[in-house]
Amino acid sequence: MARHLYIAGKVMSTAAFLLAMLNCRRTVETSLQKLIGEHQSRYENYEVQDVYKLIYQGVFGVAHILEHEEAAWQYLQREYESVEPSVEGPLMENISLSGDVIRIHLRPFKASKGSLEKLFEVMVQSAQEIQGSEDEFMSLWDEFNNLVKTGTLSFDSRILEKFDSEMRAARFPPVHHSEGYEEVHRPAYRVVKRVLYERAFGSLR
Repeated sequence: MARHLYIAGKVMSTAAFLLAMLNCRRTVETSLQKLIGEHQSRYENYEVQDVYKLIYQGVFGVAHILEHEEAAWQYLQREYESVEPSVEGPLMENISLSGDVIRIHLRPFKASKGSLEKLFEVMVQSAQEIQGSEDEFMSLWDEFNNLVKTGTLSFDSRILEKFDSEMRAARFPPVHHSEGYEEVHRPAYRVVKRVLYERAFGSLR
């Protein structure tokens, strides 16, 4: 006899439910692969450490740099003054599967003449609202490991294995970009919630 489940007001067979869950899982995998692939194709010298930072920021944001707000504000001011305004490259860059968490690049932001004070307010509020979980992070990080092991994503599996061991031993801390990435791209951005940025500065669409 076929078994059925009562879900959200609908009767669904157990087999159909399992198939739906499998399809959902495949969608997440495809989304993660697509997100990482976009960054890998966009950036030269994109390494395992940069993928880790992408996943970490997409889940947890950057609340750790706002533990001391005054120091974070002063650092933002110094970095903003040190970069040249530029319209090359995107102002906004998605870093999460949902699209809710983004990077705002300071060079095009400076070219847009946006308010730095307002950006900092968005940063602070974003840090308070982005509440990622360790389970979510571990699920995505483990999935990335699997995508590399199966050859779906092209990264050096030996480098990944070594880096993964180091991160697990350190209990998965925040990290900087890789040296190769830093040297080529000189990244200057801030991580915020998309909806809060759009509320402050207008739609990014």
